Amino acid sequence: VAHLLRLDVDGAYIGSLTVAPGVDARAVTDLVAGATRRRRALDYALTTLAARPVDALAPALRAVLRAGLHELAGGAPAHSANEYVTLARSTGGAGAAGIANAVLRRAGEVVAATGALPAPNAPSPSATPNRAALRALAIRASHPDWMVRRWVSRYGWEAAVALMDANNAAPHFCVRAADGASSAELAATLAAAGATVRPSNLLPDEFVVVDRGMACVRPLLTAGAAAAQDDAAAAVVA
Repeated sequence: VAHLLRLDVDGAYIGSLTVAPGVDARAVTDLVAGATRRRRALDYALTTLAARPVDALAPALRAVLRAGLHELAGGAPAHSANEYVTLARSTGGAGAAGIANAVLRRAGEVVAATGALPAPNAPSPSATPNRAALRALAIRASHPDWMVRRWVSRYGWEAAVALMDANNAAPHFCVRAADGASSAELAATLAAAGATVRPSNLLPDEFVVVDRGMACVRPLLTAGAAAAQDDAAAAVVA
């Protein structure tokens, strides 16, 4: 939440954020990056659930609620809202905690009933894209209106939606086996250490995607047994 607050108030960049020793840096980065990518959609849901403009909320409370809504939308259990209510109390007192409790409880109910946070009605791809439809799509996809208008005009509705979905997808972390070792051997080593891994879709014989267990990767990087590299960048020159 402190990182989201810095992004909101101080204009910090996600890449400049650091975490304290012992904190799961990957989990924090995923939460901050995810809530930032989906910020426009989260703010629409927040405005709807809180029945007030987002800017009317204190910055610290906005950060708490964005993080909480992002986690609920991602499938976190409803009781996870309790942690964010406690955070709201610690940053803004009883009043902030009351707002957080009301908003997040309601959000949990909506997600349980519909599978998603409140959002504008989904425009029909077959309809002629007017300004209202394009704005609704922009909010749902958390992209600027001007970009959505340009992409739909240039590439068509379905291709534009696919581009926005790709932009909103969480990035994955890849490692490449050192010279002389296979990706299967690297995957087996990481799995034995407790990591959750899978072959790269692009270069399965060379790269391993690490979904969970980043702490297991660091010793291999330090020892030179693996190297961190993006598989998409490597595929361009493969």
